[in-house]
Amino acid sequence: MNLRSLMALSLWLASGCAWGPGQGVATLEQAELNLNMRLPTGRLDSTGAWKTNNGTFLQLADNQVTLQDAQFTLLKTEARTGAGTGGTFDPANPPPGYGLCHGGHCHRDDGALVDYADIQAEMNQGPGAPQDTPVLRLQAESPAFAAQINTPVALSFPVCDPHCYLDAGVLSAVRLEVSSLSARGTLRTSPEAAPQPFVLQLPLSGHRWQVRLGPSVVISREGAARHQLQAQLQLPDTLFDDLPWADWQKTASASLQPSAAQLEKTALKENLARARFEARLD
Repeated sequence: MNLRSLMALSLWLASGCAWGPGQGVATLEQAELNLNMRLPTGRLDSTGAWKTNNGTFLQLADNQVTLQDAQFTLLKTEARTGAGTGGTFDPANPPPGYGLCHGGHCHRDDGALVDYADIQAEMNQGPGAPQDTPVLRLQAESPAFAAQINTPVALSFPVCDPHCYLDAGVLSAVRLEVSSLSARGTLRTSPEAAPQPFVLQLPLSGHRWQVRLGPSVVISREGAARHQLQAQLQLPDTLFDDLPWADWQKTASASLQPSAAQLEKTALKENLARARFEARLD
């Protein structure tokens, strides 16, 4: 073994990287998500119950909302080989890659909210229109993790797919996905009402937030050999607004537990989509 190889091996052993050596030109050594659910004073009553915009008071069990199966994806931007679809945008029949359209924007499959005008522009584009391509996926350490009211929580992502090594290229975006949202506790539809148990369980089918890296991160042999991903997700204080709590209570028995189909018809997904997601790759 020559001196250069011996020095490289010594540096790797000293780094203590839990994921071991790889074939890329750099390694993602650490990834962490800081999760917060910050409520202003006006959103909490004297008992600590979360006040919604339609007069319902929610006392969350352990003051938390639980998300499931968090996953990061690092992406690079590449030119598409196909052409734009052409035609005129119709919110009732969006092009491939888009779902629900309302209020001037559509939900893209990657979780982004895209304006009607931008979708029409995309349809008009020819060959070479850019698209985001997955480079590396990271799985959270624990399947379930909880956002605490006014108490930040840190979540680590130690498992990489297919590995934690980065090939040469330009990383342009980070995506965060979760598979479900749940909350439980008691509710009152007025300050004087008796508390009633409730359970919310909403499957999200890989709900996504995506953010561009600014600036993009160039992975090369001349650049940094080790990188860290730091991200923040702040759930909005409007998360449980505009839900038909009073209507559900009228038809509930001992415990209020709307079905997934009922929750799909509410603003819960839309409210969750407004969570603030930020990411930085150093």
